[in-house]
Amino acid sequence: MIINLNNLKLPPNQAQDLHFEQRGSAELLESWGGKFKQPFVVDGILLFDGKNYLVQGSVHTQVELGCSRCLKPVTYTVNADFSALLIKESLQDEADLVDEDVVVYTGGMADLTPLIEGIIVSEIPMSLLCSEDCKGLCAICGSNLNTKDCGCREDNIDPRWEKLKQLT
Repeated sequence: MIINLNNLKLPPNQAQDLHFEQRGSAELLESWGGKFKQPFVVDGILLFDGKNYLVQGSVHTQVELGCSRCLKPVTYTVNADFSALLIKESLQDEADLVDEDVVVYTGGMADLTPLIEGIIVSEIPMSLLCSEDCKGLCAICGSNLNTKDCGCREDNIDPRWEKLKQLT
């Protein structure tokens, strides 16, 4: 998602609509065992104040990840708004970048891909569930407890801790 700022030739205090569609990188969700179900779509606006550019917009996509309890595939929809400052590399030392998302560009080319990928990853819940009442997997045999009761004994206690059970 590269924006060629040289080709835009925006006069100060003007804006340009943006629309991108791009397939998500398989490596981005690989460590979670996930994948993109559809390309991510970015709609937004690029504003030029005479010195720096500001990009504001939203990103939409769907990802498929495993349920945190039973590993069943779950589709999660990402809808997130964002705002970032685009700063020329030669001016980055002068800018006050305390609370801003910043994309540093060189040669008039600004790559928004790392920013968008970061937004997508930050929107995915740490514990994604297929349903709120998901029972997960049996800790003994690994059966999916949502589909069948495996019959494993839950009171299978290490004999060294057996005396503690008598206290209750």
